[in-house]
Amino acid sequence: MLDMLLQSLALREATVVARRDEAVTVRDDDDAAVDCRVLQTSNGPPLTLVDGDRVLVAVPPGSETGYVLGRVTPPAAAPADPGRVVEVVVPEGVETVRIAGRHITIAADESLALECGGGSVRINKRGKVVVLGTDITSRAKRLHKVKGASVAIN
Repeated sequence: MLDMLLQSLALREATVVARRDEAVTVRDDDDAAVDCRVLQTSNGPPLTLVDGDRVLVAVPPGSETGYVLGRVTPPAAAPADPGRVVEVVVPEGVETVRIAGRHITIAADESLALECGGGSVRINKRGKVVVLGTDITSRAKRLHKVKGASVAIN
């Protein structure tokens, strides 16, 4: 029974050629264009498609509208280009980004910098840490240690 249903759905691979609110247009290997709705298969985030994605499409018999069941292959990643900056842009309207977890590590081979306005924290691979700011406050509820081979204050 299930085999007959799957055969009648005309499952095929296609390429996304256009996106709209809740629908996409795909073009199959026979160059036929089909408007499709994207099937939500879980409670997770919805499938985000971009032009060029390969998807699995089901088209019910006698229907002009199909359904995208999922992505066949992940989107093609841009080839690595040494020295190139990859920028993560927070969507417009988002004011706070929170990364939560029991242990979070941010690693860099050469250096790491956190910057905001006139303040920054910079760490390099040799272990040098530079904290810059207009005003810097350091507080401890218990013991506050300042340790080093030598300590210079002013």
